[in-house]
Amino acid sequence: MKKVLINENLLGTKLNQLLLYVAKKSNKMSLARYYKGKLTKEEFGLMQTEYKELILKEDKESRICYKDNINGYRDRINDFCGTEMSAEEYFNHHLKRDLENCNSLDYKEFKHGKYKPFNGTTSDFLCIKYTRNTPVTRGPVFEICYFEIGYIANKLISKMNKLFEYPHQIGSVQFEDLTFYKGETVVLGICPHEPFAYMNLEDDEYQELIEMGVLLDIIG
Repeated sequence: MKKVLINENLLGTKLNQLLLYVAKKSNKMSLARYYKGKLTKEEFGLMQTEYKELILKEDKESRICYKDNINGYRDRINDFCGTEMSAEEYFNHHLKRDLENCNSLDYKEFKHGKYKPFNGTTSDFLCIKYTRNTPVTRGPVFEICYFEIGYIANKLISKMNKLFEYPHQIGSVQFEDLTFYKGETVVLGICPHEPFAYMNLEDDEYQELIEMGVLLDIIG
């Protein structure tokens, strides 16, 4: 499987082709918003534990990629840092920074919420998750809402005029970071405010998108 970046803000026919292709390959989608509502201690604790585990996992994977020079990663880090010793310091610095950021969040901010959780009323609504990261970005706290591919997905797709479009409106609530999944694997993740988008593709899927004229860069 290839991880690829989409290098253009797709419009018109090409955008429609991509979104319809992705919707057929996916069985669910998600949208996210920054969350300042109420959390229980259990919800807050689980969110923090999952985020810390993610930080440690990514640190371990980065060090392995460096050691094995996967996709030239060690070369890029050495060019940036200068020596292997400073590369070690680079990893340690980023790990310390990320853990400090994780631990800096105070439960007091969520003991009395400023607004209510999203209330999904359509039959395709699946669940809500509170997290420190979406598939495309990190932040204080996000509320991610999951939907089966159905009414809401089709409505959003029909209204999109460009790939990096936001916000997406559902009722009175505004969302971004539209992401499509096949099982737990991200098919397409869109970060509209950066902007960037990525896909996880099998070899034949990659070739199909190239034939559609979508500009892709392999990154993993």
